Amino acid sequence: MLGHVCAFHAPQDGDAVGFAAIRGHGSAKGVPSACLSLNFLEKRASNRRWVEDKQNPHRRMVMEGRMGYWELLVRLNGAEARWEVIGPYEESLANLQADDAKAGVLEGLTTGQRVTLEYVGSVDAEGKGVTATMVANAKSNAEHGRDATAAEIQVSRKQLKALHQDGLLSKTKTGNSDLFSYRGG
Repeated sequence: MLGHVCAFHAPQDGDAVGFAAIRGHGSAKGVPSACLSLNFLEKRASNRRWVEDKQNPHRRMVMEGRMGYWELLVRLNGAEARWEVIGPYEESLANLQADDAKAGVLEGLTTGQRVTLEYVGSVDAEGKGVTATMVANAKSNAEHGRDATAAEIQVSRKQLKALHQDGLLSKTKTGNSDLFSYRGG
């Protein structure tokens, strides 16, 4: 655990004992109104055990008490010396891990796959999807000033299918053609 804070509230009479509770005085009769804790995220170490990931700027923040129970993902903004709330813990952590996984997939792409992925975005302006022929023609026209050959279309088809298998593109079947588009979300 990174840190733990208890916030006290004063008794309703507002006397000196209540004010001492606010200041955390040991003899006060104050009752915690809320507890706030910041916890490191965990990662799997080389020995297959889970350890605290102290390098990650994200933390799990738990608040409980009179305001209810909240479990949030927060990130330290060191430049501004403040914590930014990302969102509900489980959902935000899943999104963060999906982004990390997608970044890992992007790092492993070949140069041809990267170029093909870029052309999907440039050719698919309406978001309806593109065929391998459309992508190959766009690449060939940009690079050589001519329509694509059958071999270039086949290479584009293989690259589009590989990008679909990696989860970067979605594929829909229309007649004899496969339409590829960016995966939503």
